[in-house]
Amino acid sequence: MRDTFRSSVLVAVMLLFVIASGKMVLAQTVSDQAKPVLDRAIQFVGGAANIRAVNDFDTRSEGLLISPQGAMKIRSHSITVYPGIYRYEYKLSLGRKSMSVEAFFDGTNGWRMADGGLKDMNEDEKNGTRQEMFNANLLRLIGSPTVIYEGKSGGNDVLLFGLGDLSARLHVDLTGQVVKLAYRDKTDDIEETFSDYREVGGVKMAYKVSATRNGQKFLDAQITEATANTNPSLEKLAQKPGGQPLSATYLATIAPLKLPALYVSAQTPADQLQLKTDNSLSLQEAGQAYHGTFVINGNLIELNITETNAKTTLTRQGVDLTDSSGQTWTFRK
Repeated sequence: MRDTFRSSVLVAVMLLFVIASGKMVLAQTVSDQAKPVLDRAIQFVGGAANIRAVNDFDTRSEGLLISPQGAMKIRSHSITVYPGIYRYEYKLSLGRKSMSVEAFFDGTNGWRMADGGLKDMNEDEKNGTRQEMFNANLLRLIGSPTVIYEGKSGGNDVLLFGLGDLSARLHVDLTGQVVKLAYRDKTDDIEETFSDYREVGGVKMAYKVSATRNGQKFLDAQITEATANTNPSLEKLAQKPGGQPLSATYLATIAPLKLPALYVSAQTPADQLQLKTDNSLSLQEAGQAYHGTFVINGNLIELNITETNAKTTLTRQGVDLTDSSGQTWTFRK
């Protein structure tokens, strides 16, 4: 079963942080009609500079999850490090019965412990978490989704985001406030409504969220505590309960990438790749100069080369990169 409570609260926490790590990228994927609505949402949150200043969030939430067995009380604690590291724990209780869940996801892999049973996330769980992260990071344009203006609904502007087989709609009011998120969860239609925006760390976030599944209400929740820029230890976040110490290579791999960054081909030192703070890139390879943009998705960096209209993916291995041919690109300090 998908962790519906933490998914909805994750969206409430992360949804509006358009450029929490770097600037908004790949603007060419946003239609002309969609752009002013997108810009309005950014300004409502607090503006680009304040959003960029948010590196992480620590939040606590509580609410009611409505199930066939009855209304279950739920309490949650989550830590998010932008753009895609997430650690959470929550406890469900119904009468004298209770269940605890703790999990971690680094954008590529993760683990989950339910009532003391620890296991690595399977592909279905990872795919489900990736979809949740897509919903939660819509305005950051992770993965270069298309964004089009779909029209009005109840007086609000509707933006449709699409990436492969993923899609979601954001409803934005005249002030720029995101009031609703709508998407398809496997066979169900989910709508999440946001309210009670408050300022945390210089930006506004929704403290209350309610959700319906196929038109039936199944969640009421609110954030009880939120703190920005706590600079959490990635080692503590990723560490499995009772597990072996994590390697320095893995910790360097999941650490947020510090820009600008320069990489040199280990095979041909004259070949160099520079990743810039505005998410543009310059590449020197085989005597030719190339330019383009990039997006970071977990431990993957997706390059979009303008001159060849080609896309390629590099994998972070500690502080270095490996391209699709197996070539290593060494980080140059």
